[in-house]
This record gives sequence, C-alpha cells and structure tokens, in this order.
Amino acid sequence: FPSGGSGTITISAAKEESFLVIDYSDDGCGIRKEILQRVFEPFFTTARSRGGSGLGLHIVYTIVTQMMEGSIKVQSEEGLGTRFTLRFPSRAE
Repeated sequence: FPSGGSGTITISAAKEESFLVIDYSDDGCGIRKEILQRVFEPFFTTARSRGGSGLGLHIVYTIVTQMMEGSIKVQSEEGLGTRFTLRFPSRAE
C-alpha cells in the first residue's frame, strides 16, 4: 500500500483434491508488469534505497517450493492489487 495508505488484505484456504491452497490478495498498488516476472529472484528489489534486500519473496519461494514441495504463483496489475496462490500437497487424510 502507498506510504501511510490503507487497504484490504484477504487470505483464504481450501482443500482442492490432494492439495491445500492458500490464496492471498490485496487491493494495494500492484506490481508493474515489467518487474512481475522477477519478484522471486534473489536480491531483486525496487526498494533498495529504503532498506529492501530483495530476499523476502525469494525466501518465501524457496520455502514453498523446496521445503514444502509446493508451488507459488503471483498475479498483479499496477493499480489493482496483487494475488499470491500457494499450493501444497495435503499430507492429512
């Protein structure tokens, strides 16, 4: 969200077949199209001047895909917010 701004974050979870699906969405600033494909790259940040390291989403990606054997995808449009969908194999019956 813009500095000092407010907005809405929605998080939901559901079981789909043999997967747990967690959906995060917000109505914030969104991510510019030209950087959307890079958000999971290590050290990629648009906030370096504000102390950003570019490791946050890379760490999330690594945990989700390697440690939890799942997947994560991002959808966003500048000015319309962002959505992350995480899918994990369900281990519970």
